[in-house]
Amino acid sequence: MQQEHVKSEQAATWHSMTLFGLALFSFFIMCAGYYSAYELDAFPDETAHLGYILNVIDKGFPDYKEGKDPKVGRNQKLNYLKHPALYYVFTGNALRFFHSDKFQDHKRFRLANVFFSTLTLLVIYASIRRLGLNPWSLCMGFFFIFTFPMFVALSASINNDPLMILGCALVTFSFVELIRHERPLVALILFLMGFVITFLTKATGALT
Repeated sequence: MQQEHVKSEQAATWHSMTLFGLALFSFFIMCAGYYSAYELDAFPDETAHLGYILNVIDKGFPDYKEGKDPKVGRNQKLNYLKHPALYYVFTGNALRFFHSDKFQDHKRFRLANVFFSTLTLLVIYASIRRLGLNPWSLCMGFFFIFTFPMFVALSASINNDPLMILGCALVTFSFVELIRHERPLVALILFLMGFVITFLTKATGALT
């Protein structure tokens, strides 16, 4: 009986990992479609977010006082966004580390959000597995995420929402660890990580 239970657990793990791999593959394909189909500034506030990232690459921090929106024809307009700096600092420094000055096309900066959303999907996968749900629950969960077009669109554009969503996913995961597995220290660490990421990325996200 014990061997059968172990085999059943192994089979469920294999099925869930396979389904998650297919979900990630589908996500990357959809992101590639949005990435290639829409030029820079096709999404709301994209160049305004880009302006702060370029500030970080040049100066180390977003220029909230005199920052310019780099959109063509609007070079002299002050950047109107007032979001917290975490997304811009993290993305700008990561791009600077990878020598972003060699990128002729700023569309490549969108890849940072593909990375953040991939982490979010990993956290959601871990939450579903820790809840002990069957593989088909995993499949249905990702199906509903992918049928909500804004998730993929945000992941394939330059904005701070995917990092905020990652923070919210970590907070949710913390409750799973606390209620389902009674691990208060792990839950507290996950909660604090999620809250700090959310609060320092988008103040409105912390209110949720």
